Amino acid sequence: MKTIKILSLLTFIGCLSVLHGCKKGEKPSVDFTFQGGGCTAPCAVLFDNTTKDGETFHWDFGDGQISEDENPAAHDYNQGGTYTVTLTSSNEHGTSATSHEVFVQNSTQSQLPTASFTINNNGCTAPCTVSFTNTSQLLCHS
Repeated sequence: MKTIKILSLLTFIGCLSVLHGCKKGEKPSVDFTFQGGGCTAPCAVLFDNTTKDGETFHWDFGDGQISEDENPAAHDYNQGGTYTVTLTSSNEHGTSATSHEVFVQNSTQSQLPTASFTINNNGCTAPCTVSFTNTSQLLCHS
């Protein structure tokens, strides 16, 4: 009688492990967020991987650069444009991907700062105190 109970228990455990092993899993649920879109090139855009159940990761930043890091954090864009950023993730149950558009503004000469300063007491004889006043400007035109 004990032998039959033990065999029944082992059979039951074996069936459970077979059923558990056959359970259908889920492909990764892929997504990410980003901050810094709309910045003026050159600039860094920050990425945050929010994927669920991913084991491997492949980032395509849309500018010819890629990363296999799970969470690369930031990517530098050196030119303005609209970039399609795609994150692909895989696990033992399959592969999923998602894409987002990232816009980076072109840098123009009018957006760059104009460096200038004034000098006070520039005609004194050494030793003397000379002071500088920053008159630089950042001009932005539409």
